[in-house]
Amino acid sequence: MNNLADLNHEIERLRLLLNGYMSESSLTHPRILELSQKLDKLIVKHYRLASQLKSSPT
Repeated sequence: MNNLADLNHEIERLRLLLNGYMSESSLTHPRILELSQKLDKLIVKHYRLASQLKSSPT
């Protein structure tokens, strides 16, 4: 998963999963915490990759 399209897809997938769990469970449910952490990491990876692409010469 090294391009922005893949990252965007995975971020959206995790957001949908997370929204589903949040509507059914406590915010401290282990699955919600796990998905939140994965989502945070992917967002950081997306930001770093986008920054690299913006700063690299074309």
